[in-house]
Order: sequence, then C-alpha cells, then structure tokens
Amino acid sequence: MLGYILVAALLVVCFKTNPNKDSFKAFITNTSSNPTTTTSKITSFLTRAITGIPAHVYNDYAFFSIVTLEDNSATFLGVLGQWLVLSELVGRTAGLRGKPAVGSRAAVDTTEMELEEMADVDRTKAKQAALKKDYLTAGNAYQAAALRFKQGFSEVSQLQAARNFEDAYRILQSAAKIYASNPQQISRAGQLYEELGKIYSSGGQRDLEKAIEAYETAANYYEVSDDFRAPAQKASAAALLAERGRYESAITLLETIVSVCAQDEIRSYKVKDYLFLEALCMIGLEDWIRLGKSVRAWDGKYQGDKWAKSRECRFIKGLIDARNLNDSQIYRDACEEYDKFNRFQEWQIALLLKGKQGIEDLR
Repeated sequence: MLGYILVAALLVVCFKTNPNKDSFKAFITNTSSNPTTTTSKITSFLTRAITGIPAHVYNDYAFFSIVTLEDNSATFLGVLGQWLVLSELVGRTAGLRGKPAVGSRAAVDTTEMELEEMADVDRTKAKQAALKKDYLTAGNAYQAAALRFKQGFSEVSQLQAARNFEDAYRILQSAAKIYASNPQQISRAGQLYEELGKIYSSGGQRDLEKAIEAYETAANYYEVSDDFRAPAQKASAAALLAERGRYESAITLLETIVSVCAQDEIRSYKVKDYLFLEALCMIGLEDWIRLGKSVRAWDGKYQGDKWAKSRECRFIKGLIDARNLNDSQIYRDACEEYDKFNRFQEWQIALLLKGKQGIEDLR
C-alpha cells in the first residue's frame, strides 16, 4: 500500500512540475553570462524580438515533456521542473570519427544519404503502425521523416519533406474522423486532433489557423468524453489566438477554463499562466482600465500561488503601475526582470514593446 501511495505522490509532483513550452524556451536561450549594465540589459531584452528560438516540436505527456528540434539535432526531456538533453545529432561529432568536413561536397552527399536512410526507417515505421491502426504513432513517424528530409540541401529532399508532412496530416485527420464517428472512441479522436494541433503549430509547415482549429476540435471531443485534457487544448488554442492578434477571442476562451482549473488541485497551478496570458491580451487591446479591474478581481478570487503571490501577478502589476505613472523606464525594468526567469516569446515581446511605446506617446 505504501508503494502505491509513493508512486501516486511522485506522479502528482511530476504533473505539477512538468516543464511547459516557455520554460524550454528559457532553457534553450539561456546563456552563462548575464547583462550587468543598464545598456546591456536593455539590449538583452529588446534584441529578443529578432534573435529567435530554434524551431522545435513540443510534446506534453502530462507527467513529462519531450522537445525535438525541427532539424532533429537534439531531443530534450522535461521532468521535475528541469530540462535534460536526451540525444544530439550524430553528425555533430562526425569530425571526431574521420568523416568529411562539413561544407565539402562529400559531406553534403553523405548527409543526404544518411538523412534519406533514417527517413526511410521512419516511413517504414509509419506504414507498419498504420497497418496496426496505431495512427498516432504513424502520424508522428511521418512527421519525423519529413523533418529529416527538410534538413537536406537538394530540391528532391524538400519535396520529400512536403510529401511526408502531407502524409502525417492525412493519416491523423482520416483516423480522427473515423474515431469521432464511434461514441466509444471520442477521446481517441481528441488525441489525434491534439497531435494535429502540435504539428500545425510547430511543425515544418506552420499553419496557426489550422492549429487553432485542431486544438479547439480536440477540446470539444475531450469535453464530450469527459476527458481532463480539454482545458489544456483550449489554452493551446488561446495562446495561438493571442499570437495571431485575436486577443478578444483568446480572452473568451481562457475565461472558460480558469475557473475549472482553479477548482482542481492538480490543475490549479496553471491558473497563473492562463491569467497571465489573459492579461497580455488586454495589453494587446490597449485596455488598461479593464486590465486593472481584472487584476483586482483576480487578487480576491485566486489567492496564493494561483495568482496573487505569483511572479506573473507582480509583473503585470508592475506594468500597470508604469502605465499609471507614465514611466517607460519602470515598464522596461519590469520586463527585463521578468525575462530573466521566464523568457518571452517573440509575439509577446512585440506586444510589450507596443505597450511601452503607448506610454511614451502619452508624454
């Protein structure tokens, strides 16, 4: 009995400390040196808008997460609040094994051949999985093949990449429709649409509108089957809506899940993230009065780490204070301080810079 209790406790800890997308971006962009002067701090924050983050595929497995860089150069495991490197591309150490130097014609040809061989293995895996009706594995394998071909230098490789992406979309969509027609398999359909959302949002052929639609469809199917994963899919859709500048739609979606998660002990730790995203959307709408009223309401409703004592709450309040004082320096300092611990995404940086400009325009 004690063993079961310990396992259950460990699973709860893993669920609560499962690293999210933003934490990976902070991990992958973190450097050993920190800016020390005011000028370097400002530069560090502002240049985030153009430096970018390596393209990657993020998979959330509830108790842990896996991230694979789109060029397949590395795979990372996120567990217990930290990220670990699982593997790196063999080609990075090819020089140590006497292989041709990168940049030579021989190296290019060798790389093309290696990628094609690995992609063929992925395609074989996909076909075998499809025959067994394991469509999720099949879709992921086709995507893996596509990402390998995408690393190639030839036009043929790029065409093969496109073909495999299409195969991944096709098999997942077809399977999802089949499962959706069976009342006993609704949750399985939701899982496939969730996977489609991940591919469309971070795959080689990024399409945010299709990703939003896939996540919302996944949420609908999860709700029908009373699956606990529904709020997470709505949150994913809301994040993409915000990235697209559809702030009001994102807010509406977030409001439907915050109260649900707040009442669940395990999912309550996500409340601060959802409220933070909602607050950013209000900044995007330049509706500071609405934001101020909302934050005051959240303070009374979501106590402790859910919101009131969170870093996200302090940051948003700092921005509100800066706006009320018409002080762009306070605004900038608040952004830089928060960015040290939670890296902003590119669209968030653009949104916050617009908010800073709004303060300066009031002078």
